[in-house]
Parts: sequence; structure tokens; C-alpha cells
Amino acid sequence: MLDFSVPSGSEKEKNAVKRHIQTALHHHHQHHRHHHNPKAWDLEIGYQTRQVRCTRSDGRNAMLSLCTQDNSPGTFQSCIMPKDCETSDWSPWSPCSKTCRALDLSPGYRFRTRSRIQAPIGGGKECLALEEKEACNIIGDLLPHCPRYVWKSTDWGDCRVAPLLSQQDRRLHNVSILCGGGVQTRETYCIQVPDDFVPLHRKEVSRPVSRKLCAGDLPAAVQPCSIPCPKQCSLSAWSSWGPCVHDNCMEPQGKKGFRQRSRQVLAEAGSESDGCPHLLESMPCEDPVCFQWCVTSEGVCIPTEGACGPGVANQTVVCVSTEGRRVPGELCSDEPPPAQVACEGACAGGCVVDSWSPWSLCSHSCSSKTAEGRQSRTRTILALPGEGGKACPAATALEEWRSCNDHPCIVFYWEASPWEPCVEDPSAGANGTSTSQWNGTASCATAGTQTRTVTCMKMNVGPVIPKRCPDSARPDTVQPCLLPCKTDCRVTPFSEWTACPSTCLPVNASIPTQSRYRTTIQRSANGGQECPDTLYEERECEALPVCPSFRWRTHKWHPCTLVPDAVRQGITGPGEACGKGLEVRGVSCVGEDEEPAAIGDCLLWAGAMPQRFRPCWEPCKGRLCLQRLVQVLRVHGLRWHAQP
Repeated sequence: MLDFSVPSGSEKEKNAVKRHIQTALHHHHQHHRHHHNPKAWDLEIGYQTRQVRCTRSDGRNAMLSLCTQDNSPGTFQSCIMPKDCETSDWSPWSPCSKTCRALDLSPGYRFRTRSRIQAPIGGGKECLALEEKEACNIIGDLLPHCPRYVWKSTDWGDCRVAPLLSQQDRRLHNVSILCGGGVQTRETYCIQVPDDFVPLHRKEVSRPVSRKLCAGDLPAAVQPCSIPCPKQCSLSAWSSWGPCVHDNCMEPQGKKGFRQRSRQVLAEAGSESDGCPHLLESMPCEDPVCFQWCVTSEGVCIPTEGACGPGVANQTVVCVSTEGRRVPGELCSDEPPPAQVACEGACAGGCVVDSWSPWSLCSHSCSSKTAEGRQSRTRTILALPGEGGKACPAATALEEWRSCNDHPCIVFYWEASPWEPCVEDPSAGANGTSTSQWNGTASCATAGTQTRTVTCMKMNVGPVIPKRCPDSARPDTVQPCLLPCKTDCRVTPFSEWTACPSTCLPVNASIPTQSRYRTTIQRSANGGQECPDTLYEERECEALPVCPSFRWRTHKWHPCTLVPDAVRQGITGPGEACGKGLEVRGVSCVGEDEEPAAIGDCLLWAGAMPQRFRPCWEPCKGRLCLQRLVQVLRVHGLRWHAQP
């Protein structure tokens, strides 16, 4: 390797670096703010030398003439004389960063700085530290206590399913009614914990501060949640049609009545909007009754002759209302069933037959020209007859059929809409009503009412006049409810304004702004005061002075500077001045008024200094061709070897 570095020790005398100084001087005018050192612009070009020897392939030295001159390494070159970095004096120490007493007893720090006046060139010493830091207020017993900062969180927002689904299917992004797993979010912010001297009303909500002031883990801002999916209402089967009854047995009206059937709710729907359908259907009929005879029990069969055979059984008959309640017998207008009924007592060795089963469900809920309702009941042979015993009835006698639901298929029912939102009840008075009348507890909620629309519907037709449906079965259209407490929106006070630049404004830069914000910690609900529209504010900073404008001014490149002739000829013998060298140019700093300025100003405001020197080449006018000698040297394995 070729080494043009400056040798050390005793080699300095043998291999000295001699300087050929070329100074790039420029005329300068004193600037009214700067004391300018003209030497800061000077570049000094020197030269370096080294020894070159010719070696054979076995490593031994050979005469220089045996090595080709075309490929010989250079024994000298131009170089830039080193200049060390220069800096300004230290600035005063900054205020101590620790102004209060913290729990961790860590010290504070203060700083001082200095600026670079001259950049190092030519391998000169780099700048030492431009900033120094030292501890201060290490004990701090006399300092006030530091403020404490903690994380705060707003209430969790509504559970949303769309953010999870939209990642998989973009078509679901705008769907508002979704269910299943979702996420809910909240905002987190940092506040200063108020001390004991702050009034109570100011402790309730603290203004947010920079998040950098809060230590510890940030509270979770997202958590999983779930929205229950709506379930369909599960209903039982319809009961059998009941007897023809008056709409209001307390006020019987003519011979018009209704038959009714009902069904029960087995499982409620998931939401009120998906409520269960109607549970009661009515059918007009004639000759209604409000009370009827009912057999409540039947005694054992008592044979009239002997121990078996035909007999009678006593039965208990009572008068009941349509709701099944027992009432005085005079309210039943029809003749009561007989107190005794014929029966058959099983004889020894005879056929034993079970009692009749209950009547099956009617095959049709009503009758038409093409369909008629029928139902059946059966009985079972329990024991076959013995020798000489009574024979069993025929198979046809073990089953009975009868007509049912022979009324026409004209069905009506009441249809109720979902309840409207709860509104304040004007009759409750100006001060409202305590909720204790509804749930036995005191609360800020007030009494209200809910309404809904109830319509008489004809099956498979639509709305009809209300008198076609029994008024006694009409659902309520008004019900009491509780108005939940009004919840006003709560927001934090505005944070402090962010800092504006404190020095100056670069040329052509946009006007800086500062901002502040506040956070919603409680959303309004149930008609409470709405949240303010403005949660973020921004304003322009106060007018700042324009930063000083400095720029680098470059001058023409000087001619290529080679190693001095005396040095070059003393090493290689007489020859023309050509080959590698260095060329330099002047670089100066000027202000906005084009007046010369200190180099430190440009280093601070104008960026990196432009290149002040570069390699150059001075072409040789003649060239010695030694191609044949090169071929001979290659055959003998001779090559150049350079040493510093």
C-alpha cells in the first residue's frame, strides 16, 4: 500500500513535509456586528514524499532502471496542510433543569454550549464537544415538591363491530346494525395531580398536559366487547278455540260474542324492535255465554245389579266463568249436566276396556267450503275376555270422531307497535315525580309516559275498524315509564398552548402555529347538554424576527498547484512539471446585504461549507514509450515496491 501520511520519530528528518503555501486572500470589509479573522479563509498547500524501490519476484531489491517508468508509483504529491477546528468561547451555564424536589432524588443538569468557528481541514483535529453538561441541585432539600402527573381515561365508547368486519369485507363497513364481537375505545390523557391548596371545584377536572410528563404504562385504549345478536321470539302452539263469550260479561250486549285462542311466549326476543307477534286471536260468534257448567270430577262406577255390569257414576258439576272461576249456579243459564251418568263395570272374565282419552287437537282452526275441522278420541283394551266372559267391542267402537271449529275462518287480532321513547308526563308537575312510585327507590329520574299504536287487524287482510276486535283484549296504548337522568357533556379545560419558536423565523418559511386541545370525558345522554363543537384550537404565533440570512460565496478555482520543481527534480531528476496536484478556491461568508461576515455565521445559518479544494491534473507534453522494456521486466518478474 502507498502511504503519504506524515512520518513520526527520526523519519521526520529524512522524509519531511515541506510546504508550498498558496494563500487564497480576499478583500473583506468590516461587518458592523462581526470581528472577522481573515486567516480563517486561508488554505495552505504542501507536499508529501516517499521512497520507491524496485524488487524482484523473490523479494530482493533491484536497480530502479529495471522497473518500468510508466507504472512507477508517485514519490511525491500535493496535500492540504492540516488545520484544527476552532470554536467560540463557552456560553453561560443554563438554568438547572431540576427546580423541584422529586421522589427519586435524581439530580438536575445544566448545560453550556459553544459554536464552531473553523471547520477542521486536511486531517486537522476535530472539534471538541460543543456542549457540556454537569449535575446541579443534587440534594434539593430547599426546593419545593415536584408536581405529580398521572394517566386519566375517558369512559369507554359504544361497542362497534364494523371495525373488525371491515378488514375482511369492505361491503360491511357502513352497516350500522351488526352484532357479535367488536371493540370499544376510549381516550387517555395525562394530567397534573392538584395539590391540597387547590379549590375543590378545580380538582374535579384537570387540564391535560404533555404526555411526556406521565410515567408508567399507558392505560389500555382499546378493549374487546360484544353486542348480543337479536333472537327470534319463541312461541308455543295455539290453544283450542274457547267457547263463544261476550266481550264484557259484566255488560252483555246482544247475541254477538267472540271465540278466542291464545299462545304463550317461551323465549323473549332479543330486542323490543323484534318483539313477539300477537298472542291472542278472536273470532266472531253468536249466542255467547259468560258462564257454563263444568264437570270437575267423576266417581267410580257402581253396578245397579250385582257386582258388575251396567251401573251409574256420580259426577260433580259446577258453574264456572270464562276465566275458570267457580260462580253461583244461577249464573249458568243452560241446564246443568246430569249428576249421574251411565257406566259399565267390568265383570270377572269379561273384556276390560280403558276410559276414553282426551279429544285430540282439531285438524283445522276454522271451517270453510274445502276444509272442515275434526278431532278424535280413543280407548284401549286392557284385558281380553276369559271363557264365557263378555266380548270386547269391535275395533270401530274403540275410536270416536266429531266435528270441531265449525265456525268460519274470520280471525281478528290486535297488533301493537313498539313503545315510543319515554317522554315527561305533564301531569307530574313542574318538579317531576319521585321514582319511588315505580321501583321503590329514590333517584334523579322523573316519571314519564310511553305510547304506542294499537290496530285491529283481520287475518290475511289488514287493518279494520276497532269494533271488529274484542275491546277487552285491547292492549294498553299508554304506560308509565322512568325518564333517565339527563347527563351533560363534560370536557377537560383546554391544555396549555404549545410552544412557539423562540428564536427567529427562517426566510420564506410559513408562519408557525401553536395549538391546544381538550378531551371529552363524558358524553351527553338523555337530552343533556351537548358537547362543544370545538375540541381543538390553533392560532398563529406572535410575529418573530426573520432569521439572519447568510450564504456562502465561492470564488474561481486557482491554477493547479504541483509539488515544487526543486523537490520534484531532486527526487526523480530533471523532467517536465506535470501530473497530479491540488487546486483551491476562496470561500467567503456574506450577509443579506452582500457584505462579508464571520465564518461562524455561515456555519450556523448557511449549512455546510462548500468544497474549497479538489484534485487536479496537469497534462504532460511528452511521454516516453517503454512498452518493450515493460515486456522484458514482466518476463523477469520485476515489480515496483513503494515504502513511506
